[in-house]
Amino acid sequence: RKVKGEEAVRMGIVDSAAHDSEESVVEAAVRLGEQLVRRKWNGEVYAEIRKSLYPEICGVLGLVPKTVVASPKL
Repeated sequence: RKVKGEEAVRMGIVDSAAHDSEESVVEAAVRLGEQLVRRKWNGEVYAEIRKSLYPEICGVLGLVPKTVVASPKL
């Protein structure tokens, strides 16, 4: 089924929706990026998790999975 923007926000699939311009989308993306940097977020770990969800598509695109070790935040 198709999920619209506001419903996707409520479900936690996306962080925001209903941006009124390309500029507001870019501003929201930059804000999110800055928050992730402050949290020392490891994008490589996230990317590998996402790739593991779609192995067939990754194979078509030539994306090879690799082992990434996440360090605990403790």
